[in-house]
Amino acid sequence: MSYETGREQMNFIKKMKNILGFTPKHKETTTAITAHREETINGEGNVIHIDKTIDYSVIIKGNNNSIEITPEENLRPRNISINITGNNNKIIIKKFRTTQLFIDIGNFTGVDNVEIEILENLTCVQTRILAYQSNTPIKIGANCLFSRDTCIRSGELPHAIYDKDTFENLDKSEGIFIGNHVWIGEHAFIMKKATIPDNCIVGAMSVVTKRFTEENAVIAGNPARVCKRNVMWEENVENLPQPKNK
Repeated sequence: MSYETGREQMNFIKKMKNILGFTPKHKETTTAITAHREETINGEGNVIHIDKTIDYSVIIKGNNNSIEITPEENLRPRNISINITGNNNKIIIKKFRTTQLFIDIGNFTGVDNVEIEILENLTCVQTRILAYQSNTPIKIGANCLFSRDTCIRSGELPHAIYDKDTFENLDKSEGIFIGNHVWIGEHAFIMKKATIPDNCIVGAMSVVTKRFTEENAVIAGNPARVCKRNVMWEENVENLPQPKNK
């Protein structure tokens, strides 16, 4: 027996499987899109307000924590994972677009009074926010773009870093502050004492460890430094403005 086309061969195989009683591994079906939601809450006074269209999982071990998340209109954010260990922590995320956002407040050791605020129109892919320091805010402005596998980390708990002579705790910070319209490149680390001003670009695989003050700058390296000034960026090249006549 011969077949003129690969399609005829596949049709023949499919027909024979039906005759012999094989069940196809994948059936062609049409299903409604519904969000996947999981919540595991151990504690009192915890409040969760997450839009019903969002896929998420939440685990809370502690009291009086709150989560409020709203998506960008007509978009369905996917794979948001939030783990909170501690008390009186708050997460606010406004109108955002994301695939795989992971937020940990505390880990084996609980932390308290952490506020994570993300303003409108964040776009991110596989971003991790690790809040491992009590009383340390993480603030992210509007219209930011975080490339694949970026990490924002505000502390080292349960580990300790201290002065060997005075035993002073060196693992402390006033917070992490990322301005409006900031683009962070792939595999970049934003550490506990970082400030990134408006309209900046952080280079791929950079480690940002200090507070920068210049807007419209390219910040790159390990440790990161200002590499270029007076720059601007657009998420879509179609929005690029026309060059000005000299």
